[in-house]
Amino acid sequence: MQVPLFDLKAQTAQLREEIDAAIARVVASGHFILGPEVEAFEAEMAALCGSRFAVGMSSGTDALLASLWALGVGPGDEVVTTPYSFFATLGSIARLGARPVLCDVEHGTLNLDCARAAALCTPRTKAFMPVHLYGRVARLEVLRAAYPQVPIVEDAAQSVGAERHGVRAGATASPVACRSSPRRTWGRSATAAWS
Repeated sequence: MQVPLFDLKAQTAQLREEIDAAIARVVASGHFILGPEVEAFEAEMAALCGSRFAVGMSSGTDALLASLWALGVGPGDEVVTTPYSFFATLGSIARLGARPVLCDVEHGTLNLDCARAAALCTPRTKAFMPVHLYGRVARLEVLRAAYPQVPIVEDAAQSVGAERHGVRAGATASPVACRSSPRRTWGRSATAAWS
């Protein structure tokens, strides 16, 4: 028996009419980039995450990159993050000429160990970049308590809608990058960055 690596047929079948209607609206409008459907997605994403804004991006890597770039991250800077992530996390840091500072994960959650991450902060640290995994939000309050002046760029791709102490992933950070593909826990293809 062959088991597919990834198969969303059952989920797609449940949403077929809604998906077909959305595709038809995009084709009829001619707005294949930006337009009312993207604006609606951005508004829904912002509401879901409890943030003021959401901005659709071309890819998750670009969402991370734009978030770091907006913070002025560049050569000589450090970004404390986890090695337990998709390569776009480290790649976005390196692309800007900054140095990724790798911190271990917590045993129970596999999220960035925020206490250890805070201990790795130096005068060159420009941002923290935790990756919320498997619907669990990293302990951002630890980073905020230790270094309130250092921005946090959240990668919330695998925890959209998740909460910690009543606060949603992406609701309290500076820029937040959420990248998703059909294989992620979100179960559909979309990418956004919000703040």
